[in-house]
Amino acid sequence: MWHFETKCLRKFIREWSKEKGANITLNSLKYEIKTFCELTGKENFQKVLEIGSGSGIFLTFLAYSGFADKYLGVDPCFADEGTSKNELIKTKRLVNELDLDNKVIFSVETFEEFLEKDIEKKFDLVVFRESLHHIYPKKKGLRQQKEMY
Repeated sequence: MWHFETKCLRKFIREWSKEKGANITLNSLKYEIKTFCELTGKENFQKVLEIGSGSGIFLTFLAYSGFADKYLGVDPCFADEGTSKNELIKTKRLVNELDLDNKVIFSVETFEEFLEKDIEKKFDLVVFRESLHHIYPKKKGLRQQKEMY
């Protein structure tokens, strides 16, 4: 089915998780893939789009596992919102090291900018992983934003 093990990927995830103060592990990413398959009733996809892909670590993991054929991550990389361009550069190096350059594409832009482009927008799976909290503007502070949910 899929393959997950590589020292460089495991090390990258561990370092990224520590740097971000996140609790992401190889096993938690495996669980997410299993959940997608259970929810969709499919085990393989052709094209996956992740809106708010951040540093791209999740798409890189999906690509390495063989979950789909093509992956596109869209994120504006606003450092004050969570992701810097330097984080994406690190992930692009990993993508290159894992020889996934022909499968994974990162687009540094807002979702609105992405929608305005004249490109093929048909995807088998669209993921809003850890990004839905960005859809409402922060007008009166975080407390009111939490109340909107």
